[in-house]
Amino acid sequence: MSETPQFAAFRYKSILRSCALVAGPVAVIYIFYRSGLETYKTPETKALEAILLAFFSSIWISVILDFILRQDFIKVVRQETKESISEVVNEQSNIQANGLRNVHAGLPYGKFLAKLKNASDAIILNTLIPDTPSLLDEVREMTRNGGKIRILVLNPESTMVEVRAKSLNRSVDYVRQGILTCIEDFDDIARDLKCQGGLQLRVYDTFPSVSLYKADDMMFIGHYILGVHAVEGPQLELYEEKYYSNAMLDHFDKLWDLAKEFDIRSARKIPD
Repeated sequence: MSETPQFAAFRYKSILRSCALVAGPVAVIYIFYRSGLETYKTPETKALEAILLAFFSSIWISVILDFILRQDFIKVVRQETKESISEVVNEQSNIQANGLRNVHAGLPYGKFLAKLKNASDAIILNTLIPDTPSLLDEVREMTRNGGKIRILVLNPESTMVEVRAKSLNRSVDYVRQGILTCIEDFDDIARDLKCQGGLQLRVYDTFPSVSLYKADDMMFIGHYILGVHAVEGPQLELYEEKYYSNAMLDHFDKLWDLAKEFDIRSARKIPD
């Protein structure tokens, strides 16, 4: 590994300081020794000795003072660093204490689906679910294994469909048909006797504020950003049983209580 200029300068300065610390006392001792010899006690010699003594003494004193000041500076830096690290650790602890585990660029489907198929309890909240086909196999397997899942989507007959269409820059028909297709796909699982009634789906008439995908202790919260589906935007991965996750689950439960079942077979005129 090559030596950085900053480290090289520090090393050279350290060497010079060390030399000065050694050379200063040696020079002073040597001058006193020489001054004791009768041969050198001429006025010129004494003047030179006094100058050299003052010179080396000043260097030695300045080096010692520099060393003391640097020790004080190092102590201050260490204290400030310790406080900065402590502040970062406290912030991290506070973030985790409030339930945030990670942030993802879009819903990590692979991670969620792997958890979903073996989950005992799951929740999905969205206006329409653009990823319905990718969820069907895992939802079916989950419910056949005795798991329970509750799904909330926007009422396709609600006036909020137009609001969602505008936010997606899509037609009202695109949103409405997307919701109906989603309901129909999940209705097939709900009617599957092997799924033991493990799937419940309801529709709501208010704007949900967030999307929510939960499988056991894994939870993802998305936000409705103009022009994209919620699952395509930033996703907050949350710890279970923390402040933020509890608030989102409470939000879902309130929506669930206000929501109602939707007869997709009548809407699609599908015979029983």
